[in-house]
Parts: sequence; structure tokens; C-alpha cells
Amino acid sequence: MILKLLTLALTALIVIPGGAHLFELPAKMGMNEAEYFTVQPIYEGWALFAVVVV
Repeated sequence: MILKLLTLALTALIVIPGGAHLFELPAKMGMNEAEYFTVQPIYEGWALFAVVVV
């Protein structure tokens, strides 16, 4: 039972970043180049999700 819950939690952590990118895509499509590069620094902490994959 604990292994199943751990598996579910780790799977959710792996899927969350991809889902976030999918849901923000419509807003990004409406941005011009300057606006797009202005908001890119908000993703600096997302690299920590790679720890879950490893």
C-alpha cells in the first residue's frame, strides 16, 4: 500500500511541470517577444523537478 502511494506521488511530481507548460501555452502564444523573455526567469526553480526523475 505504501509503495502504491509513493508511486502515485512520484508520478504526480513528474507530470506537474509538463502540465503547467501545457496550461500556460495559450497565454504565452499571445505574448510578443519582449514579454515572453521577460517572464522566462520564473522557471528558474523548475529544474529541481529533475531530482524526482533521477
